[in-house]
Amino acid sequence: MKISKLLNTNKLLIHTHFVNGLKTNSKKVKANDIFYAISGSNFDGNDYIIDAIKKGAKTIISEKDFLEAYKYPDINFIRVEDVRKVLAIHAKIFYKDLSKSFTLIGITGTNGKTTVSTLVYKYFQYLNKKATLIGTNGIYIMNSFYETKNTTPDILELYEILLESRKNGVNTIIMEVSSHAVKMLRIYGLEFDIALITSLTQDHLDFHTTMEDYKYTKGLFLNSLNEDKIVIINKDMEDYKFFSYLSKAKTYTFGRKTSNYELLDYKLSVEGSNFLVR
Repeated sequence: MKISKLLNTNKLLIHTHFVNGLKTNSKKVKANDIFYAISGSNFDGNDYIIDAIKKGAKTIISEKDFLEAYKYPDINFIRVEDVRKVLAIHAKIFYKDLSKSFTLIGITGTNGKTTVSTLVYKYFQYLNKKATLIGTNGIYIMNSFYETKNTTPDILELYEILLESRKNGVNTIIMEVSSHAVKMLRIYGLEFDIALITSLTQDHLDFHTTMEDYKYTKGLFLNSLNEDKIVIINKDMEDYKFFSYLSKAKTYTFGRKTSNYELLDYKLSVEGSNFLVR
C-alpha cells in the first residue's frame, strides 16, 4: 500500500513510498515501515525515532516536533494531535477492516471477564466451532497458545491475531476488553458485534483516578456498537441504567432481578454454581 493511500493525501509528504508495515517498537522496524512515536507511562517513542530511521522507517508520526528532522531530508515527519488514534485509523485501513471478517465478541467488567470469556470460548469448542480467545490468560487460536503482556493487546498485535485466526479458519473472536484498552485506544476501529458487561466495582483508580472516569470508559465501549449490534448488561449492577442509556445497540439483560435472562434458584458452593435461567 502506498503511503499516500494510507494517509489519503499527498500534501503532508516529502517522499512517497510503499508501506511495508506499521510499527510502534523501533526494534521491530523494517525497510519502508511507518514508525508511530507513542509516549507511554514508562517510555517515550520519540526517544527511539533515530533508531527507527536507522532500521529503515521512511515516515515518522508523532505528537511532538522532531528537532533533528533537518538531518533526515528523505524522511517524512508528520505531527498529529493523537498518535494512538491515528495509528488505529491507519491500522484499520492497512489491514483492510479485518475485524469485519469475524463475529467479534467483547467482554468487559471489573470482575468476571476472564471467567465469562473462557466459558464462551469453551462453549464454541463444545459445538466444534472454530474460535479465538484473547484475554488475561493469553491468546488461544484453536489449540495454539500464545502469551500476551496485557489483558487486551495493543491494536497492531490484535490485527496480527486476527490475521492468524483467519488463516486458521476462525469465524469468532472472544476478547476480554479492559478499561485500559478502551482508554488507550487499543480497540479503536474494531467493529464488535456483541458487547457484554459483567460488573462494575471500584478498581483501577491508579489509572482512571475517579470512579466516574472508570465508569464512563466502560460505557464508551458499549456505546461504540451500532444499532444493528447487541449489548448485554448485568441488570443487578448499581449502574445498570447508565450503561443501558449509553447503549445504541439492541440491549439484553441478565441477572437475579427481572431480566431478559433471569437467574432462579441460585446456589453457590465450593463445588461450583447451580442455577436456573428463565
